[in-house]
Amino acid sequence: NDSGISSKYNVLAIVEDRSLNNLYILLENLNNSNDKLVLYYYPGIKEDSYGEITNPEEFDFIVETYQNAEWLSILCGNRE
Repeated sequence: NDSGISSKYNVLAIVEDRSLNNLYILLENLNNSNDKLVLYYYPGIKEDSYGEITNPEEFDFIVETYQNAEWLSILCGNRE
């Protein structure tokens, strides 16, 4: 985050786009649920790394994919 204060985040989802061969991670700040991040996700053996998504269409596609999956989960009775 840009505040300079360390924060802990909950992983909401990991989304894979097979056509672009990319993984994305969606995070939510544990202290502020309005603070959410969507980043490229590069899992590693010793350490994971992350990257900023600069393409607005790609960002919107990942958020929409997550929202559709979340809605489907609610319809199937897996979430309250």
